[in-house]
Order: sequence, then structure tokens, then C-alpha cells
Amino acid sequence: GPGGGVRGTLTTQATPAKFERIFQIGPAGIEPLLGAVRVERGRSLYFSGWAVDEPNGGAGIDALLLVDDALLFDASYGAPRADVAERFGSARFLACGFVGAIATDELEPGAHVVRCLVRSSTDAAWRVGSDRVEFDVI
Repeated sequence: GPGGGVRGTLTTQATPAKFERIFQIGPAGIEPLLGAVRVERGRSLYFSGWAVDEPNGGAGIDALLLVDDALLFDASYGAPRADVAERFGSARFLACGFVGAIATDELEPGAHVVRCLVRSSTDAAWRVGSDRVEFDVI
């Protein structure tokens, strides 16, 4: 279900982030979703990508998935991303990969938006990732 909430300050300061893979887990394993993202209510939707704390020049310390600016879901954060560290020119950005899941049984049918929040390593503020994914619950 939704995470325990944002402990710390939610800032409106955006920081670079990218959703790269969207998938479901089915009987045959991972089922990538390409194009328009539609999910049956009750099935979990998985997201992976990266998010950094650019204002503080490195990776953050934690991440959450934010749905419709209201519901929070846990994400695992800190997977090494050498490509992102290279892009930003510092090894301090390395541990910025995330993967998380949204349980759709608590969402109404229709259109929804997910963003990634990343927690700053210096002031514990949560910054809003620059990328977003729209999806439909059917």
C-alpha cells in the first residue's frame, strides 16, 4: 500500500529524473508496457529509472513514487547508474537508480500521473523529479 508518508519537507524544487521502464509481473515474468500505459485495477504497476538531487550535486538518499500529487508508494533507491554519473560529471551521482511499484487497487478507474520524489542527502527535503508518466486504470 502507500508508504508511510513524506517525513521531511516537500519542496517544489524540481530535480532531474527519468522513468525508463514500466512493467507488470505476470505468470510469464516481467511484462514490459510500451506506448499508452493501461493497467487493470488491482494489478501492480512497476517503474524503474533514476533521480538525482542536482541542487546538492549528487544522488539523493531515498525515493518515493507520488501518484496524483496525493498517494505515496515506496521505491527502492540507490542502484548504481554509471551512465547517469557520467552524464552529470561526478561519481557523487552514481547511486541514483530506483525501482518501485504502485498498487492500483486503491486508485479509481481513469487517468493518473506518477512522479518520483527524491530525498536530499543534505537537508532531508523531498524534491520533485522532472519526469512523469501518465497511466490509465481500467
